[in-house]
Amino acid sequence: MGNIPPRFIVLDSNKDLYYYRDLTKNNRKIKVNIAKGDTFTINAEANIFVGTFKKTELNFDLPPIEKNFYRQNFKYVFNPSLEGTPARNFYKSGVIEFGKNFLALPFPIRVFILCHEIGHSFYHDEHSADLFACKLYLEQGYNKTMALHSLTDVLNNDSNRNKERIFKILKALK
Repeated sequence: MGNIPPRFIVLDSNKDLYYYRDLTKNNRKIKVNIAKGDTFTINAEANIFVGTFKKTELNFDLPPIEKNFYRQNFKYVFNPSLEGTPARNFYKSGVIEFGKNFLALPFPIRVFILCHEIGHSFYHDEHSADLFACKLYLEQGYNKTMALHSLTDVLNNDSNRNKERIFKILKALK
């Protein structure tokens, strides 16, 4: 890479943030899976090498399923007054509701959040839904970095419960 910015950014054709990674002088190589077809731009001078699309190997197992309300076709409903969470799953009726703050997030983070909400069709607790989201997200070819950012950038890190969720996912992703 040529000039190294503090944050390497990939934008999609709509100029929406698709991927980012904070860089150091010692971190000059980045591997990024691009899980959706599009034209992308980056904010750095770089040599780009296109390789084989590689799914991330998972270093964790999912806990036993606690319930099964999975539906092939969820109904996604915009709720402009939804606050405190970007989305929520009404698993018994097959509705995933999302709010304004969800729409402001980068595309890959929105995908992770929807994976998490689908996880609530099988699990009651947040950590199990997070693990389910990681598994589904990584199987689709998204990156570990963005899976982690999906939690760190959305959750309030002042809460011990949220810090514990982030730590557990970080441990699972290593």
